[in-house]
Amino acid sequence: MQGLHLTADLHGCRCAQAWLPDAPLPGGACMDAARAAGLQPVGQSFHGFAATAQGLGG
Repeated sequence: MQGLHLTADLHGCRCAQAWLPDAPLPGGACMDAARAAGLQPVGQSFHGFAATAQGLGG
């Protein structure tokens, strides 16, 4: 398989709390950044995580 494959684990983000439980919101920002860099997103997978006793999920 040819092409560039990117993966990312985001940890310690300093973003608005609304972004934490909403996988499509940061996912869209990632897709926009990829396109702005001249890349063509082909497939994507973003996962949200439920809140716990420690706070919001991500």
